[in-house]
Amino acid sequence: MTGNSEITIEVCKCTEWLRSNCLGVTGTDADDAANELSNRVLVGLLDAGYQTRHPHGQRILFHGWNGASWRWHYGPAGTFDQVTDVQKSQIMAIVDAAEASVRADFAEELAE
Repeated sequence: MTGNSEITIEVCKCTEWLRSNCLGVTGTDADDAANELSNRVLVGLLDAGYQTRHPHGQRILFHGWNGASWRWHYGPAGTFDQVTDVQKSQIMAIVDAAEASVRADFAEELAE
C-alpha cells in the first residue's frame, strides 16, 4: 500500500478556474477567496502527509487544468500517482472542508 508521503498532489492556483469550478462565481471580487481555497487545500494535504506542489506548464492555466491527463483529481487537487479509495476519500474530505470554510469566511465576496 502506498503511503500518503509517496503521493504528490498538485493544487490548482488558477483563480479563474477556482472561482468558476469550485466556488461557482465569475467575478474577480472573489479572487481572494479563490486564493484562500487553494492555500487551505494545500495546508490540509500537507497536514495529512501528502507531498504537494503547484502546477507547472499549461496546468497553471484554466484550459490546462481542465485538460490535464490526471490519474485522479477532485476539484483543485490532482495527481498522476495511484491513490487508494481511502486516500481519495481523505483528499475529498480535505477539499470539501476547505471549500466550506472559504464559503463561510468569504460569504460577502461570494454573493453575486
